[in-house]
Amino acid sequence: MPHISRRIMVVALLLGMFLTPQVSHAGNREADEGRETVVTGWPTAADPEVSRLLDDLHDAKKAGDLEAALALEVELARLRGQSLEFQMSDGGLEPGVTVSYANGGQILEGERWTNDDIFLCGGPNGEIKPVIAGDSNGTLYAAREVSNSNSLAIFRSVNGGNDWELWLSMGSPTTDRGNLSMAVGEGDENWLLVAYQLETNDIWLLRIALDGSGVTDTPHVFDNPDGLSNPRIVTDSSEYDAWYAYMVFNVLTVEGWAVCFSRSLDHGQHWQAMPDIIGWHDSGYDASENRPDIDFGTQYLYATYNTPVYPHTDQDQEIFANRSTDYGATWDGAVRLITNDDKDYDPVIGAIKEYLTSRTVLIAYARFYHELDEDIWYIYSQDAGASWSSPLCMSCAAVDNELAPDLQTSLSQGAFHAAFHHDNMIDYRSAAYTAPGAWSLSAHINDGLNASSDYPWPAVGVNPTRPTEEEAAICWTDERDYATDLYDIYYDGPATAESGAPEPGAHGTNGLICCRPNPFTQTTRVRFDLPEPGRATLAVYDVTGRVVRTLTKGQRPAGRHTVSWDGLASDGTRVPPGVYFIKLETEQMVIRRNVTILR
Repeated sequence: MPHISRRIMVVALLLGMFLTPQVSHAGNREADEGRETVVTGWPTAADPEVSRLLDDLHDAKKAGDLEAALALEVELARLRGQSLEFQMSDGGLEPGVTVSYANGGQILEGERWTNDDIFLCGGPNGEIKPVIAGDSNGTLYAAREVSNSNSLAIFRSVNGGNDWELWLSMGSPTTDRGNLSMAVGEGDENWLLVAYQLETNDIWLLRIALDGSGVTDTPHVFDNPDGLSNPRIVTDSSEYDAWYAYMVFNVLTVEGWAVCFSRSLDHGQHWQAMPDIIGWHDSGYDASENRPDIDFGTQYLYATYNTPVYPHTDQDQEIFANRSTDYGATWDGAVRLITNDDKDYDPVIGAIKEYLTSRTVLIAYARFYHELDEDIWYIYSQDAGASWSSPLCMSCAAVDNELAPDLQTSLSQGAFHAAFHHDNMIDYRSAAYTAPGAWSLSAHINDGLNASSDYPWPAVGVNPTRPTEEEAAICWTDERDYATDLYDIYYDGPATAESGAPEPGAHGTNGLICCRPNPFTQTTRVRFDLPEPGRATLAVYDVTGRVVRTLTKGQRPAGRHTVSWDGLASDGTRVPPGVYFIKLETEQMVIRRNVTILR
């Protein structure tokens, strides 16, 4: 495939609206907070016919009707004068690669450092740069690369991260794989997606079926002989049964490094043939856009990255964001969010899921403050990016260095979870979506001062089966055994395994899958799987343990089932807002999930 040229850059220029607010900069952190101007974001007007079709697309994706969704994508593309072109894929593996399941593998049981740091993986080759994600069953998946090897490995925990097993390994004798990114897609099909960079000019995707079939493939996403880097992947399956996958990455163009976007409408199997350039372009364009990130929340896609702005110094980097309101078909144009003389870099973005009354999105980033030390700052919007707050300090120790943030949002609870490197410690903070400017006190996650400074980036995931205060899942590169193992991967989180946790097994073969939406105002769909025929009872309870309503009871066949709850009690009255518990009981198991009603 030819490299991206200036011709494509010019096309991208026509897509954007660019705002560059002028702001003041004071001489200390306290004075700087709130001094930078609130940024005006993107316009909200849309063509009525496009809006109608997008509403239909939203409904089709909610219903899990991928065929109808694709037909609407074609019609929307016709109205925009676009074409839908995707790369062909034979569904096989990357040439020369070997993938093997561990068949239960090594259970990493009880290998814990003092005070509950949990050893995830290690070895003489140096295990580095982990990524982590969770599915709606509460199963956690973690992947890592190796500093001087060609392999990557997937680990799995079915009890809240307390014990891990080597699940799948992948490698080949000659090629390097790195810069991993992970996402889970659940709905009409269930997949674990791991994006990775192959050498310096290819982006591939490892897809692992989560239905117990063992199906694994590696679709090719994009190649560029001049250079590719930093893939980041996300899905919209927290909101849709017919889900899409989205990816941003860096591409070396004739002008320099640019941020590009691609999407897949069929669970990651085929990807957009030519990615869109969604970065910043001005009259003094000097493309050095780096480390993009992407997230999806309440029907919108958001991307962020850092880049210098011309004219600039070596230490002058700014944070930009872009937004798509039509599932990545078009983008509104890059908006410059930060303007100062500091180096603002490594942005990560999180968007709240499924909240009908909130479109909150937040970006955390590192700031090299006056070339003295590094701090963690953030900026947020509560109106889908129509306006943004001024930059605020999340962690700004006067002498210590805080850097390499990661950010994750709840799949159902409505919280932001942030972790970052703090002088060889990993710190964690959280904030509610209703108050994104009010963060919890910092908690030191690792015990000791062994978090790697060579690979400082922690990874944050969520376990949606846990309460908000227990759902964070964090892993990092650790140096405590450097003399023998170089680097290891450790895990920690506030949750502990419950008694009666599901046994290791195929995804989607036991238990309650999810409630969507959650929270909800009118109706939620409860989806669960039964591994074999038998009697099953699904009922709603209040916080006192009283039965509010029995949704289904009796003999059920094996397989997937969906039941709706309209927020009514058994007597037909509407229950008050709050937290309720949905319990599935069979002869083999009892599983509970919480669900929240908003009014």
